[in-house]
Amino acid sequence: MEIKIRKAKIEDFKEIQRLNCLLFKKEFDEYEHTLNIKWPYTKKAKEYFRDSIKNSCTLVCEEDNKIVGYMIGRLRKKPTSRNNIVSVELDNMYIEKEYRGRGIGTKMVKILEKWAEKKGANKLKVGAFVGNDSGMKFYKKLGFKEYKIIFEKEVD
Repeated sequence: MEIKIRKAKIEDFKEIQRLNCLLFKKEFDEYEHTLNIKWPYTKKAKEYFRDSIKNSCTLVCEEDNKIVGYMIGRLRKKPTSRNNIVSVELDNMYIEKEYRGRGIGTKMVKILEKWAEKKGANKLKVGAFVGNDSGMKFYKKLGFKEYKIIFEKEVD
């Protein structure tokens, strides 16, 4: 079967929300135990997904009209301490396990790159949790380079 990648529509909202919940659960189980795995169903999350579908680069991939993955990339217009930086951030992406390794993620990132270029961005950013070695390997393969590492410490 052929996988199709297309711009998300508002009718895709529930499936994007479902997949984002799977992403949160995976990241909670494997990397970050403080994540609120109920967040994808909060009012704030619903606003975020709807806004992303309308105003950002939100893609879905589907096979036989079943959505099996999504990606949200957003233009960051905040002032930055770096000169002449307009960035697009790959906020989140999830592909159901049985569909991984087929080049879907690579195709979605390439579409995001073209969208970023049209928006006047000169940087594409993505974050990954420590321990997400496969994610980091994937991003490095696509030309992303480590830029900033954030440290965190518990306060007693």
